[in-house]
Order: sequence, then C-alpha cells, then structure tokens
Amino acid sequence: MRTKLRMASLSIATAMTAVLPALSAETAQDFVTKAAIGGMFEVQSSKVAQSKLQDPKLKDFAQTMISDHGAAN
Repeated sequence: MRTKLRMASLSIATAMTAVLPALSAETAQDFVTKAAIGGMFEVQSSKVAQSKLQDPKLKDFAQTMISDHGAAN
C-alpha cells in the first residue's frame, strides 16, 4: 500500500512539473496588455456611468476614476 501511495505521489509531482510552467507562461507583455485593456475599460465605463448618474458624489467619483485611470493609460 505504501509503495502505491509513493508511486502515485511521484506521478503527481512529475505531472505538476510539466504543467506548472505552462500555467505561468504569461509574459510581461501579456500582463501589460491585459492591464491596459482593464484600465481603458474602467475609463470608458466611468464615462458611461457619469453620463447617467444623478448623484453629484457618484459623478465626482466617476470623474476621479476617469482622471486617475486615464492618466495611467
């Protein structure tokens, strides 16, 4: 029984060494692209929200999002 458990553990460990590098293969460029897309979405969604909002505090928050995230992009 212990031999089977050790063999199963070894098999899982071997499989994980093959799988993990593929999972973390995101490059720096991939990260930058995703971050830029996310930032652009935040700006555009804040503009849409600002045009539909009535509450001045929420409009101010939307403007802050537009200013901060627009500068970052």
